[in-house]
Amino acid sequence: MPKQTIDPEKERAAIRYLIRLVQRATEIRAIADKSQAIAAFDALSAKIYKAESWEQFKYIPVVAQEAGDLLSKLKADLVLTEPVKPIEPVDLSDIVSKIEVECDRLHTTKRQEALNRFGKSSQALTESELREWLDDLLQIPNPTLRGEEAIAPTNPQPIIPPENLPLLAEITTLRTQLEFDKKDVVHFYTSKIGKAPNFSSSTELKVLIGLLEVEIGDRAAAQKESGDQDPEFF
Repeated sequence: MPKQTIDPEKERAAIRYLIRLVQRATEIRAIADKSQAIAAFDALSAKIYKAESWEQFKYIPVVAQEAGDLLSKLKADLVLTEPVKPIEPVDLSDIVSKIEVECDRLHTTKRQEALNRFGKSSQALTESELREWLDDLLQIPNPTLRGEEAIAPTNPQPIIPPENLPLLAEITTLRTQLEFDKKDVVHFYTSKIGKAPNFSSSTELKVLIGLLEVEIGDRAAAQKESGDQDPEFF
């Protein structure tokens, strides 16, 4: 299944916007005065959903989804009453049906595969996760036949695209600097974005790299009690 060609510059811009959003959300949570925190959230939300800002997020669907989820969680944490602008709903029934067909072909179940791969039910998956899952299933060959019976794969591991290997190597280098093990990396990403990273998604890996780099910079700045600030995007 051909994948959409992504402009690297636009992808980097979307990732930088998401990382800055994570930073602003952290700053707003630290505001002690609730009314001031709510005012800061309202201002942040208004700036993000301005056409020029939201276009940066929308170019990469997974980034837009995570930005919307992050704002929704921040809103819930602040007990706001004004609704956050929702991501436009997408009909995923066709994708889900195709996943079910592929799972039947591989003699497994959608529920079991979702738990094995993502650690959650298929109903909780985002559009990007469902699409990447379907792409991976389509690449798995039919089970080898032996006589009358087919030998189905047992708990197949998520397929890591070859182009993601350099990103994983960079993550290993960064987490070593932070003295993070693999579980620490997953917990770190989840604490920032609100869900575990999908290591088959190059975009999510790049977001993780950016967050790790920011963490390294913050720690270095704290040690020196000085340092350059990240650019303000909103």
